[in-house]
Amino acid sequence: MALLPVALAACASQSTTYDADGGPRTDAGTEPAAVLELVSEPALTLLFGDDADLAVRYTEQDGSPIAGATLGLALVGRAHDSTLDELEMTTDADGVASGRVIAGHVSSAFRVRVTAPRAIPVHVDVSVGDAGFGGLVVEMSYDGERRIVERAIDVYARGSCGDTRTTTGPGDRSTTLTPGTSEARFFALPVLPAGESYAVVGRGRGPGGEMLAWGCTDAVALEADVNTSVAVAIHDLALIVDGDYSVEADLETPVPARTLAEAASTSGTEAIDAAGGDGAFLLDVLEAALRAAGLTSAADDLAMRRVAADLDAALDLRLADAGTSPSASAAVLATTLGERTERLAISGALSVADAVPVWTMSAVSAHASAPSSPRLSLDLSALGIEPDAAMSATWLLDEDAMQLDELRVTLPLGSVAVASLAALAAERRVDGTAGLLLATSGCETWQSWASEQASISAACDSECLLSACKNALEEIATRIESFLASLDAERAVITLAGRVALEDTEGDLRVDFMAGGELAGEWASPDGSAGDPVGGMLSGVRTLE
Repeated sequence: MALLPVALAACASQSTTYDADGGPRTDAGTEPAAVLELVSEPALTLLFGDDADLAVRYTEQDGSPIAGATLGLALVGRAHDSTLDELEMTTDADGVASGRVIAGHVSSAFRVRVTAPRAIPVHVDVSVGDAGFGGLVVEMSYDGERRIVERAIDVYARGSCGDTRTTTGPGDRSTTLTPGTSEARFFALPVLPAGESYAVVGRGRGPGGEMLAWGCTDAVALEADVNTSVAVAIHDLALIVDGDYSVEADLETPVPARTLAEAASTSGTEAIDAAGGDGAFLLDVLEAALRAAGLTSAADDLAMRRVAADLDAALDLRLADAGTSPSASAAVLATTLGERTERLAISGALSVADAVPVWTMSAVSAHASAPSSPRLSLDLSALGIEPDAAMSATWLLDEDAMQLDELRVTLPLGSVAVASLAALAAERRVDGTAGLLLATSGCETWQSWASEQASISAACDSECLLSACKNALEEIATRIESFLASLDAERAVITLAGRVALEDTEGDLRVDFMAGGELAGEWASPDGSAGDPVGGMLSGVRTLE
């Protein structure tokens, strides 16, 4: 038989990879599957210039031969100047077809692929050399974190670990352990040309077939007639971080929360303390309301009766007996505000392109530190505040981690407090901060006591008395909100840093989850001259693409 033209064009110095197939492609389509099996040996060893026959049988599944079928032959791998005498062969009456491999004069290890319609291809390993043949026993080790379900070894003649073909291309000889044997360590490649130097590459693949781990040992000298042992350690490949994530920084803010509680308490009782107590404060508000309504004589009479009958002290005593008062309501509100702002959640969308992270904020919420505490969704835009975030990070991909160098969030503390009060009022379905104060303000006690005073009840009925009490609470609420808002200048920026773990749960090298529980930083003034400590964790999940 004449040599193929493509083989004639090859010379000893060439390293061309032939993967031409003169036969039909394997395509089962809707037809029943056929069976293609080797009749000759599955591995051939040829000296320079030798040739050898290979034979296959082609049958239906019931064993009946398929005669007159055209089968295809192809060289797979780096055959150099070795070739096939034909790229097609035809089955005889028994379904058998034969072809011939012709060895060149360059050491090589490759495969011959045989294809037939409706059948799975079969392969013959071919080794060509003039210095004898030996085997490789490869011990693969792996101590990474990936979901490895399949391990494979590829051998590259005259290769090095830095070659492009060892990192991306198929080997001159390969062997794979299928799923279910992913923990196996030893691989045998029995027949390879001796006298050559080989690079041995190990690969670990995930559930979807993606390569998750890789390792290489090169300069492996193969001796004739013996098995040469080589160790290959495979290591996790770097995770892919580019993509979009839904992220949240859940912060522990106990010190800022105490600052808010103290500010609310101080500002809430300031006017009461200045008046001389709860009774004096309420009667001052009533007296001012009477004068504003043009009831000057009633206001003067009330002023005299307050001195003569010591009404301020009498009202204080009644409020104390009831356990409610404006100052008590301010204290309860301050405590509640502190408790409900012990933690702060900053949510957003994180986009990573070319390893550069960009955080776009979407929501801020506050909640207590107790487990399953309900969150207060904060509407900062209603206050004219648009918080934003900037993020810088160093990707520690060999450690499956991200070093969060800085997460910088522009978020004024006072506005967070005012928005928290508004959210708390919405949660309780009351009218603003004054509505929050009303429940423990003592307004009912005030109404009852005042209606018993002839000098008051004659000028102000029950509705009038309730209105006066609510006006007093509005004054307290205004003072609280104004004082809290003034804290914006003192605590305006949150900065955080720490280590965040990256996790690939799908086995495709893409980061699916982020989680870090050791973030630390502070809530500080814009110039960073003063601040309160904050800590917490960052979590994120890749969004569907």
